[in-house]
Amino acid sequence: MAAILMMEDDVVFAFHMSQTLTRAGYEVTWARNAPDALDHLERAKFDLLLTDIYVRENGRYLPEGGILLIHRVRSADRSSGLSSSYAALPIIAMSLG
Repeated sequence: MAAILMMEDDVVFAFHMSQTLTRAGYEVTWARNAPDALDHLERAKFDLLLTDIYVRENGRYLPEGGILLIHRVRSADRSSGLSSSYAALPIIAMSLG
C-alpha cells in the first residue's frame, strides 16, 4: 500500500480527499501546515507528497505554505533533518483558489 502525505489547511477538503484516497487503497497521513508535514517526513516514509500551495490560518496566508514545503523536500539532506531520498519524492501541488 502506497503511503501519501497530504498537507492541506482546509479540514473539510482534507477529510473528503483522505476518505477518497483511503477507499482507493492508499494510506493517508494528514498535515495541516508545512511544519507538521516536515515533522511527519522526518518520522516516516512516504511514496507521494500531495500539498496545497496556499495555506491559511486565521484568515491569512502563511509564508510556510506548499512552496516552502516543496523547496525543503527538494533540497533534503542530513542537515535539514530529512532523508536525502526525499529529494526525488513525487509531489503533486494543488490549490483550491
